[in-house]
This record gives sequence, C-alpha cells and structure tokens, in this order.
Amino acid sequence: MQMAEQTAQGDEKLVQLVKHSGRVLSAVVFPLFFFFMLYRYELFHVVFTNKYESAIPIFLVTIMVLPLRAYNFTTILQNKHKGATINIGVLIDLLSILALMYPLYKWLGLSGVALSFVLGSYIQGGYYLYQTGKVIGKPFYKLVPLVDWAKKLIILAVLGIGIHYVLSLLFTEQIVLILGILVTIIFVVIALYPDIKSSKRFYGEPVSQKETK
Repeated sequence: MQMAEQTAQGDEKLVQLVKHSGRVLSAVVFPLFFFFMLYRYELFHVVFTNKYESAIPIFLVTIMVLPLRAYNFTTILQNKHKGATINIGVLIDLLSILALMYPLYKWLGLSGVALSFVLGSYIQGGYYLYQTGKVIGKPFYKLVPLVDWAKKLIILAVLGIGIHYVLSLLFTEQIVLILGILVTIIFVVIALYPDIKSSKRFYGEPVSQKETK
C-alpha cells in the first residue's frame, strides 16, 4: 500500500521508503547477526551439546548472509514490473553457486559449499542494486542507507565483542548464552526506537490515532 502511494509521488519518495525500510530491518537483523556470530560456541554447546561442534564453522559461514536480509533488493524492481530482471538475478545466483561450489569445497570443505551459497547471494544482491539504480536513475550506493548501516555495524561490533569477552570471563556458557540473548534484545530495542519515531514522521499518524478520529 505504501509503495503504491509513494509511486504516485515519484521515484525519490520510493527510494526514501526503501531506505527507511532498510534502516528498520537492520535494527533487528544486525544485532541478530552479531549474536549468532559471537555466541555460536555457547549456542552449540548448550543447545546441541559438544557432538555438533564440527558444524560450527559451517554455521559461521552460513550466517554471513544475514546482513543481506536488512534490505529487500527486489522491492523497487517489483514495483516497476521488472520481472524479467528479477528472474535473471535468480539465474545469476544459481550460476554463481555452481561456479564457486567445487573450488571452494576443495579449499574449505563443507564450509566452502556453504560459502558458495553466501557469495551467490551477495552477487545476486549486487546485480539487483545495479539494475535498480538503472531503473531509478541513481547510483546504487544511494539506494541503501550506508551511513546508518556503517554506524550500527561498528557500534554493535565494538559493544558486542567487548560484552561477550567480559561475560565469557565471568560466567559459564549457559549463563553467557542467556545474558547474550538479553543483551541482543536490548540492542534491538535501542536500535529500533529512533527508527520507530521516524516511521511516525515518515508515514504520518499511527494507525491507532487515525482509527480514533
């Protein structure tokens, strides 16, 4: 509904809507990414026991795709009815995986297979950004909230690594995992708060207020 309304106001509003969505999604996705990355050993040892420890490197590679989930790369292409472009992106993803899978497997084993899927997703995302930029008439780097993402990634990396290091020195793995979950929830709430406030300014009155009038 919002996409349809913004389209009538021009491509600039459309880009603003997608970038705002990227900021909101990153407030959830980035903390989850750092949680799974930093607390992967505690997660596997506590939840799955030590017999699955050999899967941890594969898990680490797999979660590298999570930051991509902070942006919907096909939203504007769908809005502009570029179905053929989206299908080409799917084909590029598949071909990239097939081209990378064997050499990466020879290099890294099963982790290399997982890495081929991750790299294929990044290649596909880059293609979609490039094509979206062509459709909108803007350079690809202006389609994503790069400054906002960089700030969140740096802050979360510094705080996340520091907190995990301190917790691992003081507590057992079970307690570290529980505290890590709580810390991640706090990070999400803090990161979401300014974006929720800006959502009200961006979209207008909250639905609850509109319904009471």
